[in-house]
Amino acid sequence: MSDPVDLPQGATIPAKYSNYFTVIVAPDIVRLAFGEGFGSPESSVFHTALALTPGNAEALANTILQTIQRHRAEVAVAMQESKDGS
Repeated sequence: MSDPVDLPQGATIPAKYSNYFTVIVAPDIVRLAFGEGFGSPESSVFHTALALTPGNAEALANTILQTIQRHRAEVAVAMQESKDGS
């Protein structure tokens, strides 16, 4: 298990760091593979893979995007409040 490095408080749940992903789509299944790349695909380390229905894969993608967008908006508001002295 990787140790968290400079992660925000809410991100300290034990997890594998991944920066290398592959997505394979078939008519009835979407396979997401997660790994850690070290310069080239040949030197990457496989961590895990998920098999989802296309609908569930789309729901996961939407949830990830919405969470990132919400976080960015919260950070922008906090930064503006900090600038304004609020």
